[in-house]
Amino acid sequence: MNMASVYGAVDSSRSSVADNPNSTATSMPLPVLKSCQHEILNIIMHPSKSIKRSCYSDWFEHYLESRVRNFSRTPLGQSLIPFISVEGSPINGQSGVVISIYQILVIIAREVVSGGTSINTIAQRVMDLKPETRSASPYRVYKFIFKCIAMITLLFDASDDMASSKLQLQLPNASSRKKSRFKQSSIWIRMECPISDTSGGTMDMDIDHLMSHFGNLAPSRSYPSLGHNQDLYKNTIIASNLNYHTLSKIGKLTIEWVESLSLHLELHERTSVVRVFQFPSFCALVCSQMDGQETLLSKLISNGTSELQPDELLNNGQQYTYSRDFLIEVLCSYRLLFGQHHKSYTAFPGICPGGFQDPLLQQLCGTSCKRHDFYDELEVGDSKAMYSAASDFPLIGQRILTLQDYMNSQNPSDLRTLWYDKRDILRWYTFWAVVSVGGLGILLSIVSVALTAAQVSQGAQSLKSQSTNS
Repeated sequence: MNMASVYGAVDSSRSSVADNPNSTATSMPLPVLKSCQHEILNIIMHPSKSIKRSCYSDWFEHYLESRVRNFSRTPLGQSLIPFISVEGSPINGQSGVVISIYQILVIIAREVVSGGTSINTIAQRVMDLKPETRSASPYRVYKFIFKCIAMITLLFDASDDMASSKLQLQLPNASSRKKSRFKQSSIWIRMECPISDTSGGTMDMDIDHLMSHFGNLAPSRSYPSLGHNQDLYKNTIIASNLNYHTLSKIGKLTIEWVESLSLHLELHERTSVVRVFQFPSFCALVCSQMDGQETLLSKLISNGTSELQPDELLNNGQQYTYSRDFLIEVLCSYRLLFGQHHKSYTAFPGICPGGFQDPLLQQLCGTSCKRHDFYDELEVGDSKAMYSAASDFPLIGQRILTLQDYMNSQNPSDLRTLWYDKRDILRWYTFWAVVSVGGLGILLSIVSVALTAAQVSQGAQSLKSQSTNS
């Protein structure tokens, strides 16, 4: 794919979407597949013309197409064919379904980024494409829209098999679990929301308020604005406590790679699992926008995440800033877990997630952070042995501190674990120096005793020999 042409297509569509986000599908012809992909990118993050960052756009296009194709084969995707077979896109096998889903994705993205819209409003836009479907039950359309929002934001994962009258989230790998021990996430405080399309019902809620029903899809700011006298290191994050090598060897934790951004760094103590978002390219894609414009993501995660009210967020330009700060912290957490520790990034190939691959994940987790300039481009500073939760991770810092508290409660139970435990390097050297010196002293004592015993034995044999000769 020619990336220059991609950005050219995006720029040409900017006036139709960014300048007039309230336009609907009925006021302009729906684009074909590639144009849909470019327009969705434009709505999500207003991509710049920088060719250096175009690899993230390219990756997201391939990722979204993979998700759409997989979704089109599900029962929910198939059941929507009567609704999504729009004019100009006849259903000719699987490709026709995919194109139709993309066309609806554009409508959904436009409506969400315009702000103040609801799933019910979006459903009416969708059903207006085929007037004969208006009398049908819209519940399937509601579920379809909910699933599409999940696909284009990666904030959460919606179930492919929702109950008849509910919107439902799906936990990672839920379909592969023989027994679902955890039916709720500590972050997703509710796994489902009843569908109510009456006036004032859930389907009439603004989408950001509807999303808050499930919990904070992005962590709340745990620390207030920094003051001059604030102790930045009151809640210190120690890097040696949190690299993957330490987490796995001392904490006995395993990483569960997830496609839901909101679950990043969620710790499950009972199963010894920490969840890590596996698509940093999406974070880099949104962060590549530097001019402060609002994004699709900022529309969904602003509610309940700041001390300011939503209108104050909008007026002060902090809605976009919040979403970008959140994504930058997520990107920096890969350096904390892998990039700044040799044994951690060399171990990454053994735990690399399967399925759709993200080259940026390979770079951030599989190589030293000093071997690339990604973090220099983010302008987040150099890696450190200690970080301040208040200044370096004000949003996800509480999750990191929870993980650190768990690690602080873990004590080595055998010599092998003691050898791996380098969280306190001074204590490690002191312990093994004592063991080495003490062990050497014991060895020398044993050798000395052995030599003395040999001398005594030799002397006894000499005396015995002399007495025999005499």
